[in-house]
Amino acid sequence: MLFSSLAFIFAFLPITLGIVVFGRHLFGPAGARTALTIASLVFYGLWGWKLLPVLVVSATFNYALSRWLVASPKAARSRKLVLGVVTNLLVLGVFKYTNFFLENVSALTGHSFSLAHIALPVGISFFTFQQIGYLVAVANGIKPAEGFRDYLLFVSCFPYVTAGPILAPRELFSQRDEVGNVSAQRFAVGITVFAIGLFKKVIVAEAFAPYANQLFEMPRHGLVPGGLDAWAGSWAYTLQLYFDFSGYSDIALGLGVMLGLRLPINFNSPLRATSAIEFWQRWHITLTRFLTNYLFMPISVKQKRKVAAKKSSRFVSFLRAYGLPVMVTFVLAGLWHGASWTFVLFGAWWGIALAINHGWRQAHLPKPPVALAWLMTATAITIGMVLFRAPDLHTATAILGSLVRFDLAPQLAISSIAALAVPVTALCLLAPNTSQIMDGWEVSGDPSPKFMGPSILQWRWSLRAQGLAFTVFIVFTLVMAGEQSSTFLYYQF
Repeated sequence: MLFSSLAFIFAFLPITLGIVVFGRHLFGPAGARTALTIASLVFYGLWGWKLLPVLVVSATFNYALSRWLVASPKAARSRKLVLGVVTNLLVLGVFKYTNFFLENVSALTGHSFSLAHIALPVGISFFTFQQIGYLVAVANGIKPAEGFRDYLLFVSCFPYVTAGPILAPRELFSQRDEVGNVSAQRFAVGITVFAIGLFKKVIVAEAFAPYANQLFEMPRHGLVPGGLDAWAGSWAYTLQLYFDFSGYSDIALGLGVMLGLRLPINFNSPLRATSAIEFWQRWHITLTRFLTNYLFMPISVKQKRKVAAKKSSRFVSFLRAYGLPVMVTFVLAGLWHGASWTFVLFGAWWGIALAINHGWRQAHLPKPPVALAWLMTATAITIGMVLFRAPDLHTATAILGSLVRFDLAPQLAISSIAALAVPVTALCLLAPNTSQIMDGWEVSGDPSPKFMGPSILQWRWSLRAQGLAFTVFIVFTLVMAGEQSSTFLYYQF
């Protein structure tokens, strides 16, 4: 069920809010959590009831393993933790990468393997990583969930189960008694954030989709995009994905507020970034946090110990301590996004960019001017988005090759793209984001990032007439736009 569907907005959401609040009224916070868990399972089941057991069995296994970890001596926990992590990754691999593996084995051996008909459970990449993080936290001594119901809610909670954010255990369990604690003020705040997110998806992201789709369809039909086509269409896709994921992140925050929860900020105006490092500190923040804590840091620490034990040149030491860990992390992160070589190249591209960025800092080289730094980062983002969006290597290489062509005979509607992209890009750079507009209303468990833009854009939402008029205007615009049926792009991961 899509967050942007009329069935969700006018049926599922109000019914869920009603039973959660009613459950809290009758049975306290435990009743609210039970109601929200049931509603979340129903929500997930509506994507395909045959796939619901995958989520439930995964949660059951990991909960049982966490209890086993708690009951084990500390010395024995590491082996059991490895068992849990490997099992989770194997399940993810079977569902997500079986056909990718068979295709590549067929290409290497010349023997044709029939592809497996395995449906991909929505959100499996997200709830798998979240449960791995939970097992690591429990093995390190964090207090586990008090019962299976609370753990199942942690895994399945519908505002984030399909596409994040990836929560750390404390981010839900610390506010377990707030579920269903809803007031008129909280509802007004939540529905505003929810509506802003829908506006980004339905109005802004979808406006760029036709231009992006046209560019990425051209190589399939034997057409060679011109240089202007490649840059304009690639930037159109960049803005499409930007507002699609930004919209989803806002919707998750808004739903959390309406249910009494404050979820972590997962998107913080990444187009304002002036370096690769800053971009990934702003884009998909909880995924970056997960990869840093559980992949990059362990590899980096191990490599630094080896460097300290064996003298090497400064360059070789840097490659081992930073270059290797960041490349491994981001190649795997690319593959996590999808079972395709284009995603592997996407990860490798960002691994190289981040390694260069880290190396620049380690060498204490002067920072480039802000405008140049932003332009370089925006170029890196655009190239990465081509790899991210391209359905195959042929399409990716065709469009990347066109980026360096200088012909001025566009096949896309360049003027229409520019009329949309220029003002929207300017707003991305200059206007406050949703967390900043809602500063002071506790829409997240994280502090609102400070707004550094022009003073004329310092406006903040309030419960007074202007703020409520802003909410009504967005809702009215969405009603006039009608139902939007296209899925959020991150649902495929």
